Amino acid sequence: MLPNCNGDWVECALYVPHLAVTLARDNVTVDPYAFSGEIQSGRELQHGQMALLTGGHFYFRQDVRAVIKRSPRMP
Repeated sequence: MLPNCNGDWVECALYVPHLAVTLARDNVTVDPYAFSGEIQSGRELQHGQMALLTGGHFYFRQDVRAVIKRSPRMP
């Protein structure tokens, strides 16, 4: 039985590099997208790190339609 989610924030910073390496090994790229008012160093750093480690690109405050047009299509 899974525990109920109580809404507490869980810090996952240590898991980002491990997940990114695992995804890259399986040829999965991650292209995170964030549209917020300001760069918040912790969160955007993790997004950028995930993109960098998987060969993807981190999109920040760019037109979402243009980002979708540039993204590769799934078969």
